Amino acid sequence: MTHLHEPHHTPEFWRRLERAMPDYAQRKAWLAEHGIEVEGV
Repeated sequence: MTHLHEPHHTPEFWRRLERAMPDYAQRKAWLAEHGIEVEGV
């Protein structure tokens, strides 16, 4: 949903994302480590 308001990964995008999903950094780290495992699921 954040991309509907901020189409690019600007500082405002990350601020909005953090307000909507306070644990986004943990999720982003998990995805960086495990994303290949869920690709194509």
